[in-house]
Amino acid sequence: TSVYVGSSLPLSATASSGLEVTYEITSGNTLAEITREGDGYIFKALQEGTVTVAAKQSGNETYDSVAVSREFTILALNAQKVNWTQKADTMHVGDSYTFKAMSSASLPIAYRIIQGTDLVESTAKDGQLMVKALKAGEVTITATAEGDATHKPSESVPYSFIIVKKDQSISWQQCDTIYEGSSVILNAVASSGLAVSYEIAEGCEQYGQLITSGSMSELSATGTD
Repeated sequence: TSVYVGSSLPLSATASSGLEVTYEITSGNTLAEITREGDGYIFKALQEGTVTVAAKQSGNETYDSVAVSREFTILALNAQKVNWTQKADTMHVGDSYTFKAMSSASLPIAYRIIQGTDLVESTAKDGQLMVKALKAGEVTITATAEGDATHKPSESVPYSFIIVKKDQSISWQQCDTIYEGSSVILNAVASSGLAVSYEIAEGCEQYGQLITSGSMSELSATGTD
């Protein structure tokens, strides 16, 4: 009989007399243990190796004592590896992406954010990790496969990616000539939809003056050369 380290199985020997059977480990005592639970006995595998268990019935005034032995081979838990199958090197602020890792044993994956927890929102669902980028910076997530009766848990596999701000452009379609004493409402538009601010980059206040009120900016021509 083969069992894996960490697993348990009930012992089920019966005596033809109907008398109770007890159990004893006769070889490999450090590799396993037998405990009584309720009306039965449980064999628990602790370490890899071979264990011999004797099932005994001590007899009574009618029946003679009897014993039989059985070997149990305790196997080491199988290793498993985790690989990232869906990943992004770079995300932009505001974007969402679904990351996914898979186990070589097809066991469930647990995800954890170990760096940049304040930079993202994340939700694990259906074996995937859905991430929304909130702020720029570096994020590291890990994927770990759970163990089961025949596999030990995998090592945590980290993956890092960068969140960057989105590029934007400014569209400015406006006449570039105004007359002294007149003014014009400035109408530049950012592709991001964010407010555009203005400053006089060349010239001085003797030629023009910027007047800003709320979200509106106005250029007033005050003089010429």
